[in-house]
Amino acid sequence: MSFGELLSQSERAAAWLAGRGIGAGAPVGVLAGNHPSLVAWYSALWSLGAVVVPISARSSVAEVRQLLTHAQA
Repeated sequence: MSFGELLSQSERAAAWLAGRGIGAGAPVGVLAGNHPSLVAWYSALWSLGAVVVPISARSSVAEVRQLLTHAQA
């Protein structure tokens, strides 16, 4: 993935997120595997001023629930 492609994906993701009310200070849980598009999603969230709440795919349901509750995501 080139930097241009990354920027394009990030801008599209940011527009999609903003259209759903995600903005500055909003905590957003991200549960994803290792993939280049993950960088675009993180960049999109940061560009909106949102707070990325990373969630490990290895987490149990109880751990995810606790993390999201604590982060108010």
